[in-house]
Amino acid sequence: MDTPQKLEKLVCSAPWTNVLVRLNGDVSFCCHLKSPIGNLNDGRTFGDIWNGPIATEIREGMIDGHIPARCAHCPVIDPEVRTR
Repeated sequence: MDTPQKLEKLVCSAPWTNVLVRLNGDVSFCCHLKSPIGNLNDGRTFGDIWNGPIATEIREGMIDGHIPARCAHCPVIDPEVRTR
């Protein structure tokens, strides 16, 4: 993935279990994600976004033990963020 950081173990289930749809149509796994994984107003279905390349990249990164760049500043993954 985009960062060399490694997860000691999978610490976030959000890419498989959570969804956040904002009023503007942005779809995300959680409120900490820097940018959405897609937007429902772009003509794609929810399924297209949920199973799309961005979502897949994030999930594969988590499985491979890498912190995806989009998740690098998440307080769930990086406890030091909570104290900043």
